[in-house]
Amino acid sequence: AAFASPVTGDLPGELVVDVEGAVRRPGIQRLPAGSRVGDAIAAAGGYGGRADVGATAQNINLAEALQDGAKVRVPPLGETAIAGPTQATPVGTAPQGSGALIDLNHADEGQLESLPGIGPVTAGKIIDARTTAAFGTIDDLATRGVVGPSTLEKLRPLVTVTP
Repeated sequence: AAFASPVTGDLPGELVVDVEGAVRRPGIQRLPAGSRVGDAIAAAGGYGGRADVGATAQNINLAEALQDGAKVRVPPLGETAIAGPTQATPVGTAPQGSGALIDLNHADEGQLESLPGIGPVTAGKIIDARTTAAFGTIDDLATRGVVGPSTLEKLRPLVTVTP
C-alpha cells in the first residue's frame, strides 16, 4: 500500500503549509482545501506568548486563502521584518512592523481573537457591546463588564478606540 509523504499534500483536497514564528506549535500543518491563514495559525495552536499581535494584525490577512506549500510567519515581539503568508513573499521582505493597534469599535472577530486573553466568547461580547454603544475609551471594556482588570491591562497597549 502507498503511504502519503510526511511533508507533501498527497491527499486530494489537502493543503500543507508551514506555520512558523510565535505560535504554540510551529511546523507543518495539514489543512483542508479552502483554508485561510487564520485556520493555519489556529492549527498551530494559536498565538504564542511572544506574538507581536499588533504587527500580525497590520501585516497578515487572517482571511487570506492559503495555497499548498505556503509559509505563514507570526512575528515575535521585537522582530522588525514580517514574512507574509504566501509563497511569493521571501522571508524578511514584507513591510516593517508598525505596531498598529486593533480598534475595538471596528475590528472583526478574528482580529479581536488575536489579542491576548480574548477568545471567541469575549470577542462576541466586545462585538455585542459595541453594537449597543460604541466604546468611548479602552476602559469601557472593564466598566461595561466585558473583560476583567487583568485582561484590560494586557489589552491596553494593543488596542484603541475610534468613532
